[in-house]
This record gives sequence, structure tokens and C-alpha cells, in this order.
Amino acid sequence: MLKFKEFSRLKSRLDYLIILIIISSIGFTLIAYFSMLIFVKLNIKTINLNFKGTSIFIFFILTIPFITGGFFSLILDRSISQEKIQNSLLLSHCIICLLPLKNNVIKCNHCNYKYHSWHQVKNHNQKTNKCMICEKFLSKNDQNIQKISKKPNNIVIIDGANLACDSRPATVENIKLAQELLIAKGFEVICFVSPSLKYRILEEERSEFINDIERGRYIQTPAKAYDDKFILEAALKFNGYVLSNDKFSDIIEYKDKIQDRRMTFTLVKDEIIIDFKNYASKKP
Repeated sequence: MLKFKEFSRLKSRLDYLIILIIISSIGFTLIAYFSMLIFVKLNIKTINLNFKGTSIFIFFILTIPFITGGFFSLILDRSISQEKIQNSLLLSHCIICLLPLKNNVIKCNHCNYKYHSWHQVKNHNQKTNKCMICEKFLSKNDQNIQKISKKPNNIVIIDGANLACDSRPATVENIKLAQELLIAKGFEVICFVSPSLKYRILEEERSEFINDIERGRYIQTPAKAYDDKFILEAALKFNGYVLSNDKFSDIIEYKDKIQDRRMTFTLVKDEIIIDFKNYASKKP
């Protein structure tokens, strides 16, 4: 049998051990919670954040020390006072209440994809109210998700070949007119041109056109590539608009996505008239 002094020493060691476990559990809980917030903020897709499972896990982590402490207190003649256990339990409940855990409250009604925090929605959708999975704009009637207010994007992707070839003969001056007008209205302009365009424009414009490509005024798509796909992909990536009279009906996968992003134009003498209807309809 244990002597009285050894038994008292054992009780004090267990007392410190239980307190250490409680403090470690609280510290681990806080570290886990803030780590998840950082993962969501950094948009790490490989981590599946389930806050419901996390809340249950945290509850068990914080409950185990109290069960262990109560068990040893009964065996060792209540070596850990009941007051200490009650205070520790109260502290754990306060910490759980302070953690704003959510259970899939944000859901897209089109594809039922569930977002676990508003950080995910803002990062993935670049401050737009569009689902990152189905790429459909969320309806005003959606009850399970809030719309994120967004300002209209000021990026315009110019279909250089379509603009230059709108007149006969094809000329780069059409592109320059559009660029000047859009920049004057405060837009950021990106112009894609196909490699074959330099053979269709006026010969006296060719050398200057090639120099403009080298200076970055125009972006030349790869040879034998479908330049329309680059234009549409850039518009979707930068949440911008496309200046072109092409309906892009031959590219089926982009048909629904690009309808409200097109800006059409008309050339009148030495002026260009652009239809800003789609842009104006998205103003807040």
C-alpha cells in the first residue's frame, strides 16, 4: 500500500496533470480554429472545412479532461476539488460559445454546392454573386444565400480581328478608335489579335502593327489557335466584357456565359459607336 506522503504527492501530480490537459485542450482548440480561418482566407481548396464536425470534435476534446478529472477525483478521495472541475467546465463552455461555428448556412440553389464561410464566396467569386461551381448568377429569390454587392467591372476585352475587319479594307485604325473611346470612359482595355491579321490589314500599317504587338499594346494569340476562345476565357477570368459583333454561337460551352458580357459597335465615318447596354444594366 502507498504511504500517506506518497499518496499526497500522487494526488498533487494528478491535479497538475489534469490542469495541464485542460490548458492544452483550450490552446489546441484556439489554434485549430484560427488555423481554419487562415486556410479559408488563403483559399486552400484541398482542405474540406466542415464546421459541424469541427464543433463536435472540439466539444469532445474539451470534455475528455473533465471526465478524466472526475474519474480520478472519485478514486483518489476527491483529490481534485469539485469547484475546480466546475470552473474548468464553465471556461470551456464560454470558449465554445465564442467560436462562431456555422453549419453549411450558405448554399447555391442551382447546384447545391455548400460554402462554409463568406471568405470562400468572396475569394472564389472575386466579389461577385456567382457560384464558382455552376458559374450561374444567383437569383434574387434564392433564400439560402445572400447576394454580395458588386461594382461593375471596368475591363473590356477587344476582339481585334472582328473590329479591324469590320471595314473594307481591314484597318488597325478601328481598334485604335475603340481603345481611345474606352480609355476615355475609364475602362481598362485588353486587345487580342490573331497572327493572320497582319496579312489582312493595309500594308502601310503592318510594321507599326507588329511594333505595337511587341510593345504590348495588342496581345497576339498562338498560331493555329482559336482566338475567340482566348477572348472569351479572358472575359470570364477577369469578369470583364467583350467588344465584338461576333455572337460566338459556334462555341457552345461559352454561349450562356457570354450573352450579358457582349458590347457591340458600329463604325460611322471616322467614329465608333459602342453599345454599353450590358454594362449599364449591371451598375448598382
